Amino acid sequence: MSESSFLADELPAIEHALPQSLRESVDLQAGGNLSGSAVYISRTADHELLSALRRGRICSVFAPRQSGKTSLATRTMSELQKLGIRGIRIDLNTIGVDKIIDAEHWCERLLCAIHRGISPDDRGYMEVETDFLQHWSETKTFPLAERCQIYLRVILGAGVPTVIFLDEMNNIPILLQNDINTDDFFTVVRTLADFQLQENWKVTFCLLGVVQASEIIHDPSLTPFNIQEGIQLTDFTFDESKPFIVALRRVGVSNPEERFSQIYNQTEGHPYLCLLYTSRCV
Repeated sequence: MSESSFLADELPAIEHALPQSLRESVDLQAGGNLSGSAVYISRTADHELLSALRRGRICSVFAPRQSGKTSLATRTMSELQKLGIRGIRIDLNTIGVDKIIDAEHWCERLLCAIHRGISPDDRGYMEVETDFLQHWSETKTFPLAERCQIYLRVILGAGVPTVIFLDEMNNIPILLQNDINTDDFFTVVRTLADFQLQENWKVTFCLLGVVQASEIIHDPSLTPFNIQEGIQLTDFTFDESKPFIVALRRVGVSNPEERFSQIYNQTEGHPYLCLLYTSRCV
């Protein structure tokens, strides 16, 4: 059987992987967090991450830039929402590193960002900030790790199951270089994981970034990474990439199978390069 006839037989299943909007147009977006209408290629990592987070596992996705980490997080949040699990993505770039005074200040800004993530959309920025600071001030006499744990277990734990996606974890080594020790927070992450082994889980984390696990802790004995589930974000396989062929066919590219085979061979399945060169054909 020729490749063309084989793909023709597979077309209904492959089309199912494409967004509904592609019935009218094709959106091939290279780089950044993919829009809802963009072609999204599911990989083994999609299944592994969703499965692990559903079980309340701490997960990490540490991979190079332009490999699809943020789009994976966004897609997984959408799938979790269908299951009644709330997802909150925090871009650590928005918290910054230059203006952070100490570890307590960093934890305060991070937890405040999480609080905004769980607040109704109709609440104003200052209203949400004031609400969080009230909770935070009530525990000011407690050690920092205990304050973080109280917030995550009492405030977040009172609601629906929640997955917190911490993106741009490569900010953490910069904080450590500035003598701002974030280990208290990761101690709490580990404590939550231990606690959730005994009860139904309520809060867990997915850590993403261009970083090594060993770079984001000061004291290795406190790391959560001996209990986390590392998700490997690999390049696209050719089979995973077949929705691109459907997209090329839809916009009238001649010999789409052959054209994409050339693209795949040149890029070796690298996500950004696959999307970039395929988009240039549209």
